[in-house]
Amino acid sequence: MSRIFAVLISVMSLGGVAHASNYHCNASFSYLDSQLWNAGYQISVRPGFNGGALAHVRLNRNYAGAGLPRVEVIQMNCVPGSDGAEFDCVESNGINQRNEILAAQFFPNGWTILYATPRDIWQPYALGNVQCMRM
Repeated sequence: MSRIFAVLISVMSLGGVAHASNYHCNASFSYLDSQLWNAGYQISVRPGFNGGALAHVRLNRNYAGAGLPRVEVIQMNCVPGSDGAEFDCVESNGINQRNEILAAQFFPNGWTILYATPRDIWQPYALGNVQCMRM
């Protein structure tokens, strides 16, 4: 029985499941009226077995008006990508003090697009084509 279990685990581990990808991004968009602008992003994308993934974003930014640093962790659920993206992701945490959510597209070449959209209606406007360094 243990041999069958070991073979099953071996087959699953070699079944094409990708490894986690880590990204480091910096966005400086002072011309945008967004609570997610002017920040450093550390993103970890972990693929799952169903073709989707889970992304954890550590967002470092200065608090508006106070000039104090603020760290926020955002979790995004990801599905297989569209328009050539490896993953399309959207913020899954519904409890925060922002009136907008973060979304992203991750491409195989390491290029990432980050979006912010109002929480009540999906109308994404690009934070920009943020150049991220894939680690």
